[in-house]
Amino acid sequence: MTTNCPSFVRHQSLEATQVIPLFDSTTTTFTSTPPFKPKAGEVYVLKLDIGHENDWRSDGYRWVQIAARRLPTHNPVIKKCYFHAGQKNKKKSKDFEKQAFVSLVDPSKVVVQYLGDENVAEEFPHGNSKKNTKPFFRTRPSLLNKLISEAATNAETAQIFKQYTSNNSHEHDDDDNDDDDEEESTANNSMEADETIDDSDQKKSSMIKNEPKKPKVGPEVLSQPRNIEQIRNVKRRLARRLVASADEISELYRFARETPNYIVRFTLIPNIVAIAFSNESMHEFNLLLDHPDLLSQQQVLITFDSAYTINAFHVTCVFYRHIAMKEEPCILLGTFSLKS
Repeated sequence: MTTNCPSFVRHQSLEATQVIPLFDSTTTTFTSTPPFKPKAGEVYVLKLDIGHENDWRSDGYRWVQIAARRLPTHNPVIKKCYFHAGQKNKKKSKDFEKQAFVSLVDPSKVVVQYLGDENVAEEFPHGNSKKNTKPFFRTRPSLLNKLISEAATNAETAQIFKQYTSNNSHEHDDDDNDDDDEEESTANNSMEADETIDDSDQKKSSMIKNEPKKPKVGPEVLSQPRNIEQIRNVKRRLARRLVASADEISELYRFARETPNYIVRFTLIPNIVAIAFSNESMHEFNLLLDHPDLLSQQQVLITFDSAYTINAFHVTCVFYRHIAMKEEPCILLGTFSLKS
């Protein structure tokens, strides 16, 4: 089991004004590995690799997200997410909290703080589990995306499982419903307590003695499939999503045909993505870059805004400052649309 290396320890809740400078400071030391079962008071300043931006959500605990806010209120630059420890029977406890600050400018940068008492956290099976009594650990989102990509190639389920696992104790679990959809929203189902209250100390001692030892669980449990059934569920969800998206795909295809040379890339797997640039805007931008006199005096600033949502799509707009114009307006260069 690896040891966590927190960036620093603080038992009081961080403020946005304390976090924002960490993202931009040249002296900030980032770590690229999210923690596993961190302790209260630990703070992690993360810069996650491409494709791993949401891996901070999976840390070995069960969480219920209770709120999210963009800060500061005017001209926000971060999103703060609040979590309470998930417990059995759909309960949650505020005695152990996780607070995450996600940069809106660069979502790969995240500050995660743990507050309260980590001993409050409970382990219990998946809410949809009917047979398996082993604790459920949420798979890293980056691995789920890889499994979706593998499933889209029509690779054999057993082959995908073998590719991402080596010898591990839960390789042959046979849970009938084993996906990650419920996590971070509710904490379902119950699991019997480790200790049984009984008047007979001898009986209790005998029960504990005969109880099989729990295998040690390390961070690797988050980075490999739990079992073959999880991969089967990934394939089922992928098939349902493609069927449900047929109308959206047809509409987007029709729009692409009616506006030639606007949608320059359109992908379905692992997510529906459309990248659009107009020829006129790109031509104007290239003309600006061909002016060495202007560029010698000042730089062309490029920025993006990912705060837009259209139906189920998250839209990111890319802008540039047109320094050849007197008022230097921000011009839309293109858009990137991702179906959530």
